Amino acid sequence: MIVVEKLPTADERCAVLLACADLYDEIATFMDGVTKRTFADYDSKRDTPDIDALMMKHRRALDVRNDYTSAARENREDAALYATLQAQCERQRVAEWQPIESAPKSENAPILVWFDHHADPYHDPNSPTRLTDYAAVAEGGDFLGGKGVAMVIWRDGYHESDDGQAEYWIPGGWFLWVNWEAGDQVVNATHWMPLPAAPASLDQEGQDA
Repeated sequence: MIVVEKLPTADERCAVLLACADLYDEIATFMDGVTKRTFADYDSKRDTPDIDALMMKHRRALDVRNDYTSAARENREDAALYATLQAQCERQRVAEWQPIESAPKSENAPILVWFDHHADPYHDPNSPTRLTDYAAVAEGGDFLGGKGVAMVIWRDGYHESDDGQAEYWIPGGWFLWVNWEAGDQVVNATHWMPLPAAPASLDQEGQDA
């Protein structure tokens, strides 16, 4: 049996890099104390036969300290790079069209969709005598025809009664977002993406209002 190891995520890589950077900083701090002691030994014995050996010992301590200092800095730079790349990938993923099935169905948060009225099969493929949810709502004539981009919001299904007679079910669906509320036109959304943020100047005006 072939065992496939799970690759670490960007967050896990960043955590390891930062943990190692902290460890390297601790070692560098310890070695900084060592360099002070080796220099003190060297400085106190300048006129002795041990001067060359003491200088070599001091230089080795300096090299170790500097290596760990550099390693800590490089790890933090790598972690920052991973975080930046991850943020860029997330922004790119969010900016791409995603299947409508993955869209958040909130009655308070409109989204941007690509719609195509004719993409709906009209009848349920698993039950030819039954309309699709979209067709059942569109039968009333209030639908967004053609195809294109629209701002919509989800509206849950509900029970309706006909002049006091038996109730029937109106399926939920995506409805055109008009004047800051759900309109009457149902939309056959096939893909979605979040709405972009407002321009900085307009967003600031809204905060100041």
